[in-house]
Amino acid sequence: MMSKISYLSMLLSILMFSSCSKDEFSEPEQNSQLSKDVINNEEDFSSTVDYEPYPLQKLDFDTSSKEKIVNVNGENFSVIDYGTGPVVLLIHGFPDSKEVWRYQVPALVNAGYRVIAPDMRGYGGSPRSLEKERYALGALIGDVLGILAALEISEPVDLVGHDWGAALAWSLARFVPGRFKSLTVLSNGAPGNPGYDTIRQRQKSWYFYLALQEELAEKTFTDNDWAFFRDFAKSHPDLENTINQLSEATALTTAFNWYRGNLQYLLTPCDGPLIDEPGPSPNVNIPVLGIWGQQDAFLRKAQMVQSRDVVDNTFTFEKIQNAGHWLMLEKPHLINNMIIEFIQCNQNEDCK
Repeated sequence: MMSKISYLSMLLSILMFSSCSKDEFSEPEQNSQLSKDVINNEEDFSSTVDYEPYPLQKLDFDTSSKEKIVNVNGENFSVIDYGTGPVVLLIHGFPDSKEVWRYQVPALVNAGYRVIAPDMRGYGGSPRSLEKERYALGALIGDVLGILAALEISEPVDLVGHDWGAALAWSLARFVPGRFKSLTVLSNGAPGNPGYDTIRQRQKSWYFYLALQEELAEKTFTDNDWAFFRDFAKSHPDLENTINQLSEATALTTAFNWYRGNLQYLLTPCDGPLIDEPGPSPNVNIPVLGIWGQQDAFLRKAQMVQSRDVVDNTFTFEKIQNAGHWLMLEKPHLINNMIIEFIQCNQNEDCK
């Protein structure tokens, strides 16, 4: 018998592919050698059905010991501020908090950096605005710039993001280029690149449409002791702690607001004009490191590799085998080394 999660996934996928235009959902043109390599290399898209998360390593860094409250335009954000030296800004994504960086913070500090890792709007100890407009990427850019200003950080910083935090990091690098020296993105490529437009990637992204269904999404995730979410996020190495955080009042709704504040145009009726459809964005002009896990249950390789088309500087792609979506928790030592080496080589201008 088909499980509830499989049935809902199938139903949403059917709705998702009832498009107004064939071209909107077509595969990239196969006259591109990059598209051929990315789309047809099936060995890079291993099944995630039986994937088991790696056990968390022993935690020897208490994130709360380095937290501070930063006031931005009358709102309080909980921020890790630790270390001295050049600044590295870490931006988490859905459904996490700044705790997801707990293995990266001490490694970066030991390498001589000052680390800033905020709870982003809607998460942890930061504002949980119920208005979804407060989660549009433009507004979130204001949050990040406000945090840096409140901490009196005026020099360009190295930027690291994961999941929705990566989407925000791409936007920061595109629209506020003078504030950042390098960009490292985990899992998520540049929003809007052709790698997101394939049928296979849209099948993996079916849950976007669920997240946009207010009240239904919350009920679906939480019913039967979070049974649906436990299956959906079974590759998360810190699943129970994540559920505990999302169980706090309004926490799940404000986490979903990252989707609702940015993807409403996906629900536009076919016979009407698109609502708030994202327009073209400037290219990124700083060095970029894109890291993707081969067992990622939500994102395919193409959406990361084809991000190079929007980068006017160097773009380095790294594929991590035997790792899924939460790379920083699953392979912390490897990720730490990649981030630090990338930042250092750009700092010393000796990247190859």
